Amino acid sequence: MMSSPVTLVLIAINIVISLIGFQARGTRRDDFVFIPSRVVHGRNVLGMFLSHFSHADGGHLLLNMMGLYFFGPVIESVLGAAALLLPGYALCATVAS
Repeated sequence: MMSSPVTLVLIAINIVISLIGFQARGTRRDDFVFIPSRVVHGRNVLGMFLSHFSHADGGHLLLNMMGLYFFGPVIESVLGAAALLLPGYALCATVAS
């Protein structure tokens, strides 16, 4: 794999947040899920951001991180590290929500 520090940072962030989310119980679990009706009423704002990095289970996390591992360096080399980290990842995460 070519040098792609931003891709590796994004993978690490996804893994850490997902592992924390896997351990969450009860209403704490909502912090990792985007619930639009709650955000509109000023609640669950944290979920709006954390949902971009959290995954449903280990298989979901593994497959998504494999995709990021293989495609992230290509995108990073074409668009540049800054484009992947801020607007690129944020745009994809927002569209996915």
